[in-house]
Order: sequence, then structure tokens, then C-alpha cells
Amino acid sequence: MTYEEIHALGNSIDGVYNNYSQDGTRKVTAKLEDCCLTLTYQTIVHIARDQGMHLQTPRLKDESSQMIRSRLNLVKKTFRECCDRALKTKKIGESDLFETISTNPYTPKRVIKYSMSVTYEVS
Repeated sequence: MTYEEIHALGNSIDGVYNNYSQDGTRKVTAKLEDCCLTLTYQTIVHIARDQGMHLQTPRLKDESSQMIRSRLNLVKKTFRECCDRALKTKKIGESDLFETISTNPYTPKRVIKYSMSVTYEVS
């Protein structure tokens, strides 16, 4: 990629001016490192019981995949408008993470942060 294309890609993923948060409870951030673009979805969930996490996990994974795909399509569209060529991406990695933010020994309610990261090789 040329310097101008890298600059256009950086402007396409800029999180300050191109904020991609629908309602403040979920967001997708983007990071460009070498020739890899990493999109990370984050949200906070409230789970009533341990079984609730098993029930919500498929919904969270589906929602995160949809939002990451949507953000990637937006980045590709913006890049195409700037550079008059398509941005080629190849998925090279994916991971998700549950982090307990707070818990209370007197109630089964938990507050959990869910993150999913997908890494793409760009050219």
C-alpha cells in the first residue's frame, strides 16, 4: 500500500470523527497495525445467573459479528471513495473475552464486559 492509501485507511477507521456507537452501550473500535486491521466490539451485559451467560452468549456473538461486519463494510466504502479502488481484506484471527466487572455475594446478578476482536490482513 502507498502512503496515500495508508493515510486514507487511517481516516476511514478514525474513531474520533467516525464514531461507530449506536446507543452508547455497544461500540466497535478499529486499530491498524502494520498490514493488519483489528476491529473490536465491546458491550456491557447484566446477567442474572450463571445459566444466563450460556443463554446470552450466542446472541452476543451474533450481534458482535454483525456489527463488526457492518463497520468493515463502512471502512471499505470510505476507503473506496478516497482511493478509487477496493480494499481487500482477509480474516486471519478472531477471539472473544468475558470480563467480570462486578458481582455481589447476596444476589446472583453480575455485570460483565464482553469483547470480540477480529483481525484482517489488508491490501
